[in-house]
Amino acid sequence: MSLYDYNNATIAEIIILGGMGFCAFSILAFCSMIVWCRRYGEGYSWFSGRRRSQSSIVRAQSQSVIRGEHPIAFVLPTVSLSEAGSETDQTHSDLESLGYQSSRPGSPYSSLASLTGSNIYSSSLLSASYSSSTSPSPNSPRSVPLRIPVRGSVPRFSSLPKAVMEDGIAENPGSLGRVGLRITYRKSKAELQVKILRAESIPTNYKTQTANISIKVSLLPSKLPKYITAIVEDSLNPEFNEDFSFLIAKEEITGKVIKLTLMDHDRSQKKVIGFAVLSLESSGMTVGDLELSVREVWLSVKESVEEELTNLLADRLELSLRYDPEPGRLTLGILVSKIYSVSIQDKESDIYVKVTLFEGTRVIKAKKTRLLACNDILEFHEKFSILLPGTYLDSVSCVVSLCSRSRFGGKSVMGRTCVGPFAFASGQGLDHWLEMSRTQGEDIVKWHTMI
Repeated sequence: MSLYDYNNATIAEIIILGGMGFCAFSILAFCSMIVWCRRYGEGYSWFSGRRRSQSSIVRAQSQSVIRGEHPIAFVLPTVSLSEAGSETDQTHSDLESLGYQSSRPGSPYSSLASLTGSNIYSSSLLSASYSSSTSPSPNSPRSVPLRIPVRGSVPRFSSLPKAVMEDGIAENPGSLGRVGLRITYRKSKAELQVKILRAESIPTNYKTQTANISIKVSLLPSKLPKYITAIVEDSLNPEFNEDFSFLIAKEEITGKVIKLTLMDHDRSQKKVIGFAVLSLESSGMTVGDLELSVREVWLSVKESVEEELTNLLADRLELSLRYDPEPGRLTLGILVSKIYSVSIQDKESDIYVKVTLFEGTRVIKAKKTRLLACNDILEFHEKFSILLPGTYLDSVSCVVSLCSRSRFGGKSVMGRTCVGPFAFASGQGLDHWLEMSRTQGEDIVKWHTMI
């Protein structure tokens, strides 16, 4: 019988039954493969578990030590747990002697999080108190745990006191030392001379137990050259006695800052220990009209001086405040501005001042001064006044913004200051307002830092 002898209905039934049989066979084969894989996988993991049971326990203990759950997880085979001591005893654990964080309050060591921070010269690390109780006694029954090295967990510089110092004087814990310098200005030569005298109590390099120090000298803000002293090796109290000269006019000294950077040289590496800054204006170099001015100062070395530099290099604005009680008039004067933050490339921009009067958080009035071409010193001498009853002096404030506009029309705020009562202002702005309130009818003139 050939295929042509079957009708269409019979052929369709044969195809359907064959397809169903093929699907059933495929499903059965797939299920069998899954069961076989599971049995093979369980057997392999059971077999490997028997082979590596001991190593897995050790690995779990190692992880628990890193988490700090078991302070004494690694014990020498010859020491029993009873000999190792109790976790609740008053002495510090052996992990603390290696720099790990203590779980008890009052531990003199910083946490691992602070030890592994980005700044390895943190003064908080250097200020850690040091006691003989932090290291295990030779007769202590405690075993020494396995040391787990952590990158960056040991501070590069440490001020832990040593038995004998270079000059027989103990260091001050937590101090990064200090630097002495002499500043000389000769008016006829327009020359500022900076002499680095010496440094004292510099932190110790933990690798070499000493320090190889050099100091970088720079004058900000300016494009004048920067200088670096010679390296004084193996000394925590190095003496330099090196002179550096900057050619600068007397009227340009105002606003200039001397920045010192202390560096330690270890082989081919150069690491920053700390910084020190000095404002020439605050040092008294701008006072008087002497031919020769000399000052000697000691500067404390700090871990960071960014905030201090921001305040020293900020622009200044001279403001006047006056309140006349008879007509009830408040007058704010924009007098002179000293620009320090604008670079030479941006001198083509224009500078103006915007004054905004607030009642609480509501804007009452806003005014702008005229545009002046950018320069180191700008003289506005403009005043803004408004009729204001005396009862409103405690509810209003003035926000003064120093702004710049580029030649392409872009505007930016260079700094702000706020003058007003205690509820809205603080610092220099509050002091200026209070003095105006006490001496009504007079112009009170003060310089403000634009931040």
